[in-house]
Amino acid sequence: MDSKIHAFLILAHNNPAHVARLVKSLVSPNHYFFVHIDKKSKEDFSNLESIPNCTLIKKRISCNWGGFSLVKATLNLLKEADAFKHFAYFHLLSGADYFCSTNEKFDDFFNNTTKSYLDIADGTPFEWRLKIYTFNDIINRRGKWKNILWHTDDIQKKLLPYITIRKPLKEKFYYGSQWFSLSQEAVHYLLDFCKTHRSFVRRFYLTFVPDESFFHMILMNSPLASQIMPHNLRFIDWTRKVPKEPLPRTLKIEDYDDIIQSKCFFCRKISVTQSAELLDKLDELRKG
Repeated sequence: MDSKIHAFLILAHNNPAHVARLVKSLVSPNHYFFVHIDKKSKEDFSNLESIPNCTLIKKRISCNWGGFSLVKATLNLLKEADAFKHFAYFHLLSGADYFCSTNEKFDDFFNNTTKSYLDIADGTPFEWRLKIYTFNDIINRRGKWKNILWHTDDIQKKLLPYITIRKPLKEKFYYGSQWFSLSQEAVHYLLDFCKTHRSFVRRFYLTFVPDESFFHMILMNSPLASQIMPHNLRFIDWTRKVPKEPLPRTLKIEDYDDIIQSKCFFCRKISVTQSAELLDKLDELRKG
């Protein structure tokens, strides 16, 4: 049986050498790569152009953390990949991810499934995100005005028990990590839904971190919900090992055994410097 054809969609903004290493770790005749470079980035990603089946998409978005711009960039990747070829699966990655398996295991797994893989967590504590206005694509939430934005959120949240700030959506709220491995059927449903439900799409423009609910709500409120497995096959560690450690944790060599035992296909977050030994050991795994 021929292996299914896969599209790997990568959201990147820095570290072109690492992004090239990520792509090269996955190179196979049935693997194609589509890379979105943040429009703000000044770094040179031309090194990717020499890698087989790798495309730098031309329709670039200036991406801001927590903004709808990340959803738009992801949709652009999905549209360009879908127009390029009939892919069986679409895998969304970041430039801070790495492949932690082998192509043989990866292809074997997806040759024997038709499900989609999307992280679905308990979204109850985060429903406020759809009920207030946020402005992350207008003001950089990680810049000098970040405190004003957080205070604006807090004031709106305190008002929610008393007033309706935004008109509620009829769809049930779902939430989870933005990274996914979706079947062709799921991707076609997403793209068609976005074409025919423009008001739903617009509703997320001023929503807090919409990339963690937009795709989830469309698919989990659809006829395809039973085809969604609530795990995205990514190893991501949200448990601090030292006080005030940024989350998700930056993975290091001491995380290797946990990564392998998880049987996930990708891991994040990766740092070129702090994760250097880990990356080398994962490469040795593939060579072995």
